[in-house]
Amino acid sequence: MSLDKSVSVIIPNLHSPVIDRTLTSLKAQTYDEGPMEVLVVGQDKHHLVTEDELVRFVRTPRPVIQSIARNIGADQAQSDILVFIDADCIAAPKWLQHLISRLEDPNVDVVGGGVALQPDGYWTLCDNIAILYAWSFTGSPGTRPYLASLNLAVRRKVWERLGGFDEAFVKAEDTEWSIRARLAGYDLHFEPRAVVWHQPPEARNQFAAMVRRAFESGYWTSKAFSRYREEIGLPLVYRKAWLMALSALVTAAGVTFKIFRHQGLQRFWYALPMVYVNKLIWRIGGIVQLLQQSTT
Repeated sequence: MSLDKSVSVIIPNLHSPVIDRTLTSLKAQTYDEGPMEVLVVGQDKHHLVTEDELVRFVRTPRPVIQSIARNIGADQAQSDILVFIDADCIAAPKWLQHLISRLEDPNVDVVGGGVALQPDGYWTLCDNIAILYAWSFTGSPGTRPYLASLNLAVRRKVWERLGGFDEAFVKAEDTEWSIRARLAGYDLHFEPRAVVWHQPPEARNQFAAMVRRAFESGYWTSKAFSRYREEIGLPLVYRKAWLMALSALVTAAGVTFKIFRHQGLQRFWYALPMVYVNKLIWRIGGIVQLLQQSTT
C-alpha cells in the first residue's frame, strides 16, 4: 500500500516574534506529494499569524506549554503524518520533502531532521550547540536515541499507540516521548537534509537566558531518565545526586569534548568555554531534580 503523504504541520506558539518567518518558510516548501495543512496552536499577541487556505490558528484561552499545544494540534490534525516544528524555526525549502521521503520506507515510522547552528548571537550559539548538537545538520543519517520535537515527523498510527507528549513535562517532553517510542520497539531515524534554522528571539541572546535553559533542560531530562532508569540502563552517576555532583566537572568536560568532535562544530571553537559552563549548569539542574525525588 502506498504512503498517504498528506501532512499536518503543528506549531506551538506563545507570542513568538518570528512566527511569521516560520509560516513564510512553510509556504515556500517545494513539497507537492500531497495536501498540507499548518496548525498554529497557542496565543499570538503580536498578531503575526494570518489564517488562510493553508494556515489554521487554534487559539487557546490561556497560555499553554509546548507539550500541551502540540497535543492539541495533533488532536485537530487531519492528516496521517504529523510534523512538528517550533515557532522560532525557519524551514529550508526542501525540509518537508526530505523529512517525508524517509517515511516512504514502510519500516520507518519516526523521523527527526537536522538543525542549522548559526553564530547570530554568542549566547544563543552556545545554548544551541549545548542542547541541539546531536541533531546538527552536519551529522550523519542513521538512528538516534532521542529526537527533538522542533523538527519531527511521526505516523499518526504510532502517535495514537504511544500517546502524545507527557503534559507534566515543561521541558524535555521530546526526550520522554523518545524513550517511550524506543521501548515500544520503534527506531528513531535522523535525516540531516531536512534542515531547520533555529533562530530564537534576540531577547534570548543573554547569559542569564542560557543559564536558565541549561538548568531547565538538566532538570527535566533527569526526570525523564529517572522514570525509565531500569529500562534504559541509566548509569549510576545519573541516578544519585551526590555522584552527579562529585563527577560534574569531569563528565561536563567529557560531553563538551564529544560535542566539539562533531563534524562542522569545530569552527565554533570560541563557544567551547560557555558550552562547558552550560553542561555544568545542566548537571546542577539534574542534581536538584534528584534531590527533590529523594525527599518525596
